[in-house]
Amino acid sequence: MDPFELHPEVLIKPGKEKKDLTFEKISSIIENKIAEVRGKQTPRWGYTSRDMVALLKSVKTEMGKECR
Repeated sequence: MDPFELHPEVLIKPGKEKKDLTFEKISSIIENKIAEVRGKQTPRWGYTSRDMVALLKSVKTEMGKECR
């Protein structure tokens, strides 16, 4: 008897399996962000730490989408 096995009468749907992020997927996401930044004109006073945090959060969000 497996203590982690659900009782047969319990009706719980299994959750979605998360996909693994491969190095290729991560590289692709980062390359897309690099192309996006290069396509824009650099702000007159340069990028701020706030800009970098926003960019990294968008990369994190994109990776989260790839995992689902």
